[in-house]
Amino acid sequence: MAARSAVIAVASLCAVAAAGPLITHGFVSKRRAVSIRAEGARPSGAAATVDGENISLSNVADVAMRKSGPVILEQLIGNALIDQEARKDNIAVSQADIDARVANVRAMMKPRILEDELKQHHISLDAMRDELRIEMEAERLSSSLLPHVKMRRVREILVRVRPPGAAPLQGDSMHSAAEAKAIVTTIERGLKAGTSFEDLAQQYSDDTANKQKGGDIGVVADVPNSASDSSTQMLCAQPAVFRAVFALKPGAVTLPPVTSAFGYHFLKVVSSAEAHGAIENDLYTIAASRIKEGLFKIYAPKFVQSLRDKANVQTYLGTNESGPSEIAASINGQNITVLQVADLATRLAGPPALDDMITNVMVQHEASKQNVVVAPAEVDAALNEIRNDIKPRTLDDLLNESHETMAEFRTAQMYRLLAGKLVVESMTPQPATHTKQILILTRGATASRISGARPHTESEARAIIAEIQNGLKSGRTFEDLARRYSEDPASRKAGGDLGVIRQYKLPFGVKVLAAAQSLKPGEITATPVQSDYGFHLLKAVSTSSSHPQSENELYVAEQKAFEAAEIQMFLRGYLKSLRGKHQVVNYLSSGL
Repeated sequence: MAARSAVIAVASLCAVAAAGPLITHGFVSKRRAVSIRAEGARPSGAAATVDGENISLSNVADVAMRKSGPVILEQLIGNALIDQEARKDNIAVSQADIDARVANVRAMMKPRILEDELKQHHISLDAMRDELRIEMEAERLSSSLLPHVKMRRVREILVRVRPPGAAPLQGDSMHSAAEAKAIVTTIERGLKAGTSFEDLAQQYSDDTANKQKGGDIGVVADVPNSASDSSTQMLCAQPAVFRAVFALKPGAVTLPPVTSAFGYHFLKVVSSAEAHGAIENDLYTIAASRIKEGLFKIYAPKFVQSLRDKANVQTYLGTNESGPSEIAASINGQNITVLQVADLATRLAGPPALDDMITNVMVQHEASKQNVVVAPAEVDAALNEIRNDIKPRTLDDLLNESHETMAEFRTAQMYRLLAGKLVVESMTPQPATHTKQILILTRGATASRISGARPHTESEARAIIAEIQNGLKSGRTFEDLARRYSEDPASRKAGGDLGVIRQYKLPFGVKVLAAAQSLKPGEITATPVQSDYGFHLLKAVSTSSSHPQSENELYVAEQKAFEAAEIQMFLRGYLKSLRGKHQVVNYLSSGL
């Protein structure tokens, strides 16, 4: 297995818990001998209790090892390789160096407190300091691999151009092609006349992020996008602009401006890493540190892999290789024990795994109280839906990635469906109305969102509404008038049919829904309903409590869509609310 990361630095501890490395069947027999001792006073072998029901620590450790054990082992192997190489090259990280890095971590974490975070993940400060030592060893060992980086401090004036055919929006800073050309000409004249770039940026730039700073976008670096900051990433997205920056010498300005999909860019290189004033030293020092950190993330794994390629590494955990009892791996004769891996895996991946287990027990208890059940056929249907959703991947692929058996996966889906049903049970029933509409657009920012919209003045719209109402009085059908007059392209061809609408589905706002739900089947609003889009004439075809049998499928399908939307919106909050209804003691999180 390839080395995945140089070190398990404290900044990445939480991410490790969610990792899903590949795992082979040989891991199971190795894991049986692992014994994780729980901290503090608790029921024997329990990681948590829910309403007096124990969740065993061994189950938590089992899941944590299965999901995170192999990736943690790979990181421990990388740590050992770095440590060995540093000793060979006489690279020593002092306590003062580590103190400075700890202080840096504290500063980055504010207002959170480092000790609180470490306690939450059951990691000691000494363990963190050791990981930081290895991280700094890796940085020093791999520093020679990092490429030379060009850095420029850049200012920009951006003149945004509206795409051809796009309608102007209220508050939009984009210009028509003709307007943009005129602004560009004005800026060019100003630059040639000696007006400062900064003043012109403050007056004309459409980039609000740096307009008031005289167009200053900071230091831009010629590095891979994954190692760059937001300013560099923005320019990398515009290759012509990025190339122009690094073609300029300090003090130079692009004339004429560079064009991109966004519009016109006037660029000025203020200075470079090689040529800048003392006042900019801190700016370049901070940028260099940030860039080095980004590059280290790219090159350190490659460096660790190069160490591994020439080392004698024997991996036993997660493989079919036979080795010394309870040894997970050997690196040039240095052993990593299964217990070391299991302890770290349980500390990192155990808490989130336990939290899921607690939630499942609460859901099960709540479902029992309310007589809510999930039939095996419902689980089968959910699995078939997942199979269709993940194509061309297979369910076996998904199980391998999540390190689950089919039985475990079925159980997880059963709990998911149970939780969804409980959410639906907790909801207040809502009326639904099969509605048709005729929409006449009025001028405003909202109406312009509709493609091809040609909104009217209010008096024009009212005149059209009156014409439609006269048509209704003369016997013309609502549907024919909708096809003739409605300016909602989504429903016009269907005779104004909006389908079934209710509280969660508000295409035109609350007022339109309320007016539709006030109607009896067959009724039409006597006066138009005004919304941010314009004027609506509404017709209630039927309601959830009064509709013909021919519409049963329509309402059933809408009810399913409504429940799915409600589950997605409220599931997290509902599960959180269960904590207040059940007696839960989490020993891993509380540190009891």
